[in-house]
Amino acid sequence: MLIKFLKKLTALTFIVIQASTLNLISPSNTSASPPKKLKAIFNVLDGGTLLLNGQPFKILNISVPGAKQKCKKGSLPWLCGAAAKKFLQQLISEKTLKCALYESNNVQCFLNGRDLAISLIRAGWAIPITKKKEYKNAELKARRNKVGLWAHKRN
Repeated sequence: MLIKFLKKLTALTFIVIQASTLNLISPSNTSASPPKKLKAIFNVLDGGTLLLNGQPFKILNISVPGAKQKCKKGSLPWLCGAAAKKFLQQLISEKTLKCALYESNNVQCFLNGRDLAISLIRAGWAIPITKKKEYKNAELKARRNKVGLWAHKRN
């Protein structure tokens, strides 16, 4: 009977460790801790990823074209990923961002008090992956104004 108990305990311990590793449960059994704060001048890895001291940070709530991704302008391909990266580089160059750091190196950053993700969406270089109204409104504005990724789209 003791052996059965130890086997069950071992199996349960394994499940708890796996769940904790996969961030399915928090080790402290409390609500998520508040995000850490970062205030720095970042570099750009791609149109949706920032770099600080070689560490990548993914901007929350958006999807952007990959660094080498091509889009179509009529029947001609163009490097929309490189264009998105260039836009972000120009937007944040030598400027201090204030960011909230969440799990898995995801960040929500602000430039002069404005959400960086919304700025990228409004400029047409990102699409929202959240249902938040302000993000969806920014996308609609970019589409209407035919900017960024939407510059070559027909409505």
